[in-house]
Formats: sequence, structure tokens, C-alpha cells
Amino acid sequence: MIDPLPTARHEHPTAHSRRSPLKLRSLFPIGLLLAVTMATACDDTPPGVFSNLDDAAVADDLGTGECVLPNIRCGRVCANPAEDPANCGGCSINCGRGRVCVNGRCDNQCPESPARQTRCNDRCTDTNVDRVNCGGCGAQCPAGQVCSGGACQIECGPQYTSCMSSAASPDGGVRDAGDAGDAAATGPSVRCADIRSDDQHCGACGNACPLGFSCVSGACELRCPSTQTNCDGRCVSLMTSVTDCGACGMACTGQQRCVDGVCTGMACPAGTMACGTTCADLQTSASHCGACNMACPAPQFCRAGRCVLECPTGNTMCANRCVDTMTDRVHCGGCGMMCPAGQDCVSGACRLTCPLATTACMARCVDLSSDRVNCGACGTACTAGQLCTGGMCAPRCADTQTSCGGVCVDTAVDPSHCGGCGITCGPGYACAAGICRTLAGADVQLCAPGSVVCGGSCVNIRNDNAHCGRCGNRCTADRACVLGMCVAPCVAGQTRCGVTCTDPQFDPANCGMCGRRCAAGMFCVRGVCGTMPPLYHGWSCPIAGCLTTTYNAMAPTNQGGQYPYIMGDTLACRAWKLAATVCTTMPTPYTDNNNWTCPMAGGFTDAAFGTFCPVTNQYACSTCPGACNAACAYTPLSLRNCMGLERAQP
Repeated sequence: MIDPLPTARHEHPTAHSRRSPLKLRSLFPIGLLLAVTMATACDDTPPGVFSNLDDAAVADDLGTGECVLPNIRCGRVCANPAEDPANCGGCSINCGRGRVCVNGRCDNQCPESPARQTRCNDRCTDTNVDRVNCGGCGAQCPAGQVCSGGACQIECGPQYTSCMSSAASPDGGVRDAGDAGDAAATGPSVRCADIRSDDQHCGACGNACPLGFSCVSGACELRCPSTQTNCDGRCVSLMTSVTDCGACGMACTGQQRCVDGVCTGMACPAGTMACGTTCADLQTSASHCGACNMACPAPQFCRAGRCVLECPTGNTMCANRCVDTMTDRVHCGGCGMMCPAGQDCVSGACRLTCPLATTACMARCVDLSSDRVNCGACGTACTAGQLCTGGMCAPRCADTQTSCGGVCVDTAVDPSHCGGCGITCGPGYACAAGICRTLAGADVQLCAPGSVVCGGSCVNIRNDNAHCGRCGNRCTADRACVLGMCVAPCVAGQTRCGVTCTDPQFDPANCGMCGRRCAAGMFCVRGVCGTMPPLYHGWSCPIAGCLTTTYNAMAPTNQGGQYPYIMGDTLACRAWKLAATVCTTMPTPYTDNNNWTCPMAGGFTDAAFGTFCPVTNQYACSTCPGACNAACAYTPLSLRNCMGLERAQP
């Protein structure tokens, strides 16, 4: 054991303000703040300029231009909106000179409780566990050591829990890969966390508190600026609040107003609050935005009690970002109206973007020259037993057959189409291997291998519709001869491979075409064999018979992207797979195994299944209890969309 480095110790004072525990189901308004963390465009940061010292280390978290949560892309840097005073709560929200950012809120000083924090390089940090500032600012622990109780140690002390954090997490932990002292090293890090007060590991490792909340006694509670007090889940100024004047619950009466914590004089008009000697609308006042004396720095203005950027003409403020709702895929036609994967925003409406040689028909890109449902034109469907060839409907023929005059024939043995359509063998001749030969002696010896003589002609009874399996056994018009059996055609979107109908877009045994089998451990994604992460984040489904190792179909979700499933899955199984695809933590049952819920869903992009918008308190339902399928209106499955509204789910 290495002797700990000398450090300063700090006492943790007891909090005096009234707090209310965080209740997940009441956090939907806070969810709008959480959505800020997924913002992707704040482009006014000058090139090469970092909003704080940590930004220089995470300007390119992954080496690919992508940021790692909790960082978001702000212009040319990756910034943590929970602590960056230049991007506090969202891109370009600047706290101003001398102020700090605490859990996404601008404040005049670092918090004193539940764990006292110290300002280091314009960032508030707990020097008891921060290995970059262990015991004091700039006191960095050597490689391989952690910070425990303000001292560099080989392992965490008994009052701390060893927790893993992301590569971009500002906890200063020891990296598993690369130099432990390199702020840009990739891989997870180890942090000695006091789970009673650690905002990134509150109550348990990995349980991060949302922006605006702090960890108190192992539970996330609302964090108010130093000039305000938490009164029953509301941040108020006891100096100016007419409902909490001087203390929580002390309301001024009649026409009084609150000045310096004392009820006096005349009250301000409805919708405004007394800030000093001024009645201000905290929802719109640039000098008193959200609270008295909380001024918005130029060029920001106050909207709904938050400092936001002024958007240029033609743009709309969505999730703290100015966007053109006529062209923005995430906010198409209005804030939060995300276009599904594969669609672009055109004139404020989501429209399918099809590759060359394909056409958009009913929200699907199709090849009009070969699509049975849209043959030659959208909506022109071929009848049962027909294929679309060159944009025209023709009989469905086996791989070894050719359509001649609307009839499927085997040109290797058909005497009327020997070697090609219309080439006829005369009397006394048979067609063998596509050549007319004299029919004499041992007739069958003139036929190609696998063919027999039926009525003076060589036929392949494995695929001949007139002699299927045996001479004279003719298949009806809605059937085709496959391996000597008359079988029904496959449904639209599927292909017959042998006697089985399958979708070669997702079937690993017939990937892209019949017989092309993906190697062991590989998946078929859109007709191409490749490797991909485990389905459903690697979670196992608790429902008996609900397989999670493969899939053969996909459906769009209300959060964007798609979710994979197996045709024939029960609705309960599909509800779990839907939740397990969009949730960021393993879904838990809501009432029973028919319905599932998770505190946070989406906010990420999956290489195989697309981009999912962030939604808090998500529910994936297949029956109708409580919060699921209100009045059974959204069936058979339901999922909350990007605006948090429950809607029917395919």
C-alpha cells in the first residue's frame, strides 16, 4: 500500500433547505431539459477555442468527431452541460464572468452540501474523489491510483464505492486503457464515489442525476442556485417570493409583496414578481429570468424562464437550438417531430428518400421493374402466382424455368421452347439439354439429368407446373411447382427459398439471396452479412419463449428508428423487445410481463436500427392497465413518442 499524498480535508455541512425527493413519474417537464444533452448544433464557438479546460481534452472523444455522454457537441468542441459555464444546461448558455455551472444551472458559487465542492479551473469538483484535483486544485494522482477521501490511494476507502465511468465523464478516475493521467485516454475510468452524495453515481454506480438535480442521501433531489431555496420541489427566492417570503410556505397576504424576505406594501400584478423595487415577469425578463437577478447575457433573451439564443428569421428555437423546421429531420414541421430512419424533411414534412432506380410508394422505396405490389407503377399489383419482370406481371417461374408467352417452361427439356422461347422440336424429336435430338431407343437417356419423359417430352418433374412430382400432375394457376410439390406463392416482401418463404433482408440462412448463409456469429442486416452488437443491449427477455439471439422482421418505433423481432412473437414479447431496443437501462415490468417501463429511453443512434429521440418515463404496453393504453385507445402496442405522448405502435 502506497502512503497517501498529503491533502486537505473538508467537512460536509448539513443542508438547511427543505427538499422533496425526486419522483420519476413527475419529471416530464424536466425531460425537456434532459433532451438538451442530445443537441448537435451550437456552431458559434470559434475554431480551436474551448469553453473550459476539460473541453480541450474531449474535443473529439471518440477520434471520429463524436462526443461521449454526458458531453454534447457544441460547435467544434464536446462540452458537459452539467458543469461548463460557457454551455450551462445547453450550447452557448454562458453563465458570465465569475459564475459557475452546477448541474446545468448557473450559480454564483459552488455548492456547500451535501458534499462541499471547490472551484478548480472554473469547474466545481469534489476534491475528496477527483483524482485530477485530489485534496486541492491541480493535485493530480499518479497513474494507477484513485482519489479517496482527498488522498491518492491504491484503492477506494471503506466509505466509498468503486464505480466505473465513461471516458468523457469529468470524474478524474483511473483509466483502464491508456495513460491514467491522460485526460484524453479512451475506455472506462474508476471513481471512488460516495453514493450518498455523488451526482454521477447516486444510490448506486451509474445512476446519474438529471440536470438541475443533485444527490442527497442516495436520492436525486432538485438543486437550486445559491440565491434560491428548494420549497416542496420549487426553486424560489425567499427574499422576493410572495408565496414563500422569508421561509418556505410563508405567503404574503392581500396586496403585499415580498421585499428582502419581508411582506410589505403593494403586491405586483398577476404573472409578475417583485425583484427589489421592480415587478418582473420571470418568464420573459432578461434581467430576472426564472428568478430575481438571474440576468441573461447578450445576445440571449428570456423565454419560459430560461436564457436562450435569439433565432434568426425563419428559424425556431427547439431544445435550445435554432433550427429550420422546414428542413430539420429532428424537428420537421415543429419541435420534436423527428423523421423516421430513411426519411428527410422536405417543406416541413417527412418524406422518404429513395436511392437511384427506386421509387417511393406508400412510404416504401421499391423497384417498379420487379416489385409485385407496385409493378410498373405504384399500386399496380400482380395477381397470385405472378412475378413482376421488367415492370410487367408474368407467371411466377422457378429458378430453372423461363416465362414464354405467359407460361413457365424449362427450355432445357421443353420441345416447344427448346433452348429458348419458340424453338420447337419436330415429330420424333425430344428436347434434351436445350437441343432437339432424335427420340429413339432408350428415351430417357436423351433427357437431361433429373428429367423424365412425359408424353414424348423430357420434363423436370421437380419444377414443371404441368408434371409436378409425376407425369400429368398439373399445378393450379395460383400454385408453383417447387421440388416436385405444388406450393402457394409467398406473401409480398418475402422470397421462396426451396419450400420456405423468407425475407432475404434479415434471414442469416438466405442473406440477400437464397442459399447465401452468413458465417457463425454474423447477422443479416438489409441483405448484407456483418457483425453487430448483441440485440436488445445484450439483455435476456424474462418471458418464456421470447428469443433474443436473432430476428427476421423489423418495425418503426414512435421514437424514430426501428426495433427487431421474430414473426410470430407474442404481443408481450414484442412489447419487451420494443422497450429493450429504445431504453437505456433494462426495462422493468409495469404491473406484469405484458407491459414494460424505463426511466430514460433513446438519445442515441444504433448502426443497424437508426436514431432514437430522448424520452423520459417510457412505457411499452401490450395490455391496458394504469398508465398503459389509456382507455385501450392505442392498441395492440403503444409507446410514447418524442413529445412524450402515448401513441399506437406498429
